[in-house]
Amino acid sequence: MTRLIPIVLCLCLAVPPLACAQLGQFVPAASTPAADFRLPDRDGRTIFLSGYKGKVVLVNFWATWCIPCREEMPALERLWRNMKSSSLAVIAVDVGDDDVAIRSFLQRIDPPPSFTIALDRDLTVATMWHVEGMPTSFLIGADGRIAFQAVGAVEFDSAKTIELVHSLFIVPRK
Repeated sequence: MTRLIPIVLCLCLAVPPLACAQLGQFVPAASTPAADFRLPDRDGRTIFLSGYKGKVVLVNFWATWCIPCREEMPALERLWRNMKSSSLAVIAVDVGDDDVAIRSFLQRIDPPPSFTIALDRDLTVATMWHVEGMPTSFLIGADGRIAFQAVGAVEFDSAKTIELVHSLFIVPRK
């Protein structure tokens, strides 16, 4: 976790101005296959990304010390509640925090999260996914490829984000 703090603090200084203007906005990704991961959830069950095959998946990396993470979490919950019946899966991956910090953080979120929370205690998955700042979110199409990525707090329940998520449910015709 301490490795990520300087990266977050220097994020806008280290990236080009155009990229800073896109903080908190989903941008197209390279459409690479999403790397599978295996992480425990808060109840000790194992979460596999590959277990969500055929679904649109939003993977959100966050930490309890991250103020923008706290700010975006209620909107992420509203998006999940509004779209879970349409085969959207949400996996919020906590990066490096202990159980006490996570429980305290989640108790302060209104509405409280009901989506899947996975625990990346040793930063293995965050490193594998090249997470360079908190929060970072990825939208994965039903084909298992990363379609969009965002660094910074996202307005998950905005019309623009909802439209973007809906676009991933549309299967292109051949």
